[in-house]
Amino acid sequence: VWQTCLFQVSIQNSIQSLAQKRYNEKYFCLIEKINCIDNISKTQPDKKMTDKIVVLVNCSTSDEAKNIGKYLVEKRLAACVNIMPMMQSWYWWEDKVTQDNEVLIIIKTSRKKFSKLEKEVVRLHSYAVPEVVALQIVDGSSNYLNWIDSSLQH
Repeated sequence: VWQTCLFQVSIQNSIQSLAQKRYNEKYFCLIEKINCIDNISKTQPDKKMTDKIVVLVNCSTSDEAKNIGKYLVEKRLAACVNIMPMMQSWYWWEDKVTQDNEVLIIIKTSRKKFSKLEKEVVRLHSYAVPEVVALQIVDGSSNYLNWIDSSLQH
């Protein structure tokens, strides 16, 4: 009986490890794409940057992420919000290394909307110090970039 229990625990741990690995691979793939875009700007300095940005915000729950994301789109502070659940984060908090499961919001918007977007995220967020980090969109499909513009207008 105990061998069966150990086997079941081992399978369960393997499945959880595989699921976390797959999720991490997807997240790191996103970061790789962002870094690749950043390298394009360095290798093609004559290329004009867009005024579009991607904003990253971590939340403590899916409900909080959904509420913030929906609000930002409804107020036209974001053209699009993607929510990536079940992300493991390690960080310093109150002089201790801390680990939490978080939900990542990926927000597409423009630089001119960032100030108001940041204020609203801070107002709606449960964290004392929420992550609100903007990354420049160097280039992209002109149709998509135009769609961001039209989606942000009243």
